[in-house]
Amino acid sequence: MKKPRRTGRGAARVSRKKFTHSSPTPTRQSRQPPPELRLRRLAAELHSFGERPLFEFLLELSRGADPWERLEAYARLAPLREFIVANGGDKLPPLRIIEGGAR
Repeated sequence: MKKPRRTGRGAARVSRKKFTHSSPTPTRQSRQPPPELRLRRLAAELHSFGERPLFEFLLELSRGADPWERLEAYARLAPLREFIVANGGDKLPPLRIIEGGAR
């Protein structure tokens, strides 16, 4: 004897399609690196922004971003360098030390 199907609002929808396993981190093909002279220029641009933008860049890379695309994006911020520095965007926030512990 067949069980009656639940229908209507709140009924679970089940797909009969076969599920395929996918990698937890998508593999993305990055483009070719820029020529060495361009790479030097991009590195100099990023370095000139200070420690905070470098940290943000490395954080993006750790999350799977395309390094060449991100370097080009940071280089496009060059006209805003003075604004970024004037507003403290070049410095990392100070580390906070929390004293105490379990009692």
